[in-house]
Amino acid sequence: MLGRALLFAACLPVFISCGTRPAVGNPEDRQVIKFGRSAQDSSWLKQRKTMVERQIRHRGVKDERVLVAMETVKRHAFIPDEQQALAYGDHPLPIGYNQTISQPYIVALMTELLEPQPGDTVLEIGTGSGYQAAVLANLVAHVYSIEIVEPLCKRASETLATESGGN
Repeated sequence: MLGRALLFAACLPVFISCGTRPAVGNPEDRQVIKFGRSAQDSSWLKQRKTMVERQIRHRGVKDERVLVAMETVKRHAFIPDEQQALAYGDHPLPIGYNQTISQPYIVALMTELLEPQPGDTVLEIGTGSGYQAAVLANLVAHVYSIEIVEPLCKRASETLATESGGN
């Protein structure tokens, strides 16, 4: 049986369980992360805005908090380098290990249907790239995410830590 430990990455409200790593950090010391709020690459920002307008809002997602979170989180950061040019397309993309990052509209729709509130705690089964966890982290108090594919878990943890900007 594979042992499980809570992985806590530097001040993130996203807790990812993977492999047999020991617990690191104190969940009570975490701060709210702000994904992509200081985006310097205007091309990526423009693509995120277009994605939200054409793929998500146009299809009926109305929750402004969800729309802002989708515009804020840098989807390209959660995708392998060789797929990044396709990051804001209207489709899922492979992330390795026979897994995909979901289509942006599906992420937004699932998030809206969840009706997340600022004080909520969410458990996500299947971290994958960490993108859904990042979107949720902008909307709720705590996100716990479990991933059994250790390389994906490590990559998601690193991406979440990098994209938090140390906040």
